[in-house]
Amino acid sequence: MAKNLLIKPKGKILKLNGATYELSPMNLALLMELEALSPIDEDNVTLNLCQKLYLFLKGNYPEIDSPQKAGEIITSMKDMGIAMELVTEIFIEFYGAE
Repeated sequence: MAKNLLIKPKGKILKLNGATYELSPMNLALLMELEALSPIDEDNVTLNLCQKLYLFLKGNYPEIDSPQKAGEIITSMKDMGIAMELVTEIFIEFYGAE
């Protein structure tokens, strides 16, 4: 069954250290921005995660104005795992994998 493109998807919720962040839903424009930020280095997991978090957060949090600022909300390896899992879920849903 085809998706209704007029229904705007809801963003995912990221909870870290008592703070709650709403990540923007994935769309083609965000994917284009991600590709334009810099070449994705598959070996640099930290940089990739910060870039993706930045794109998903910047629409709702103007104070997060760079991948470095997005990375500042990650304060432990546990946080990194939670964020990676949520970002992965967003991409899986976008590409339609089940």
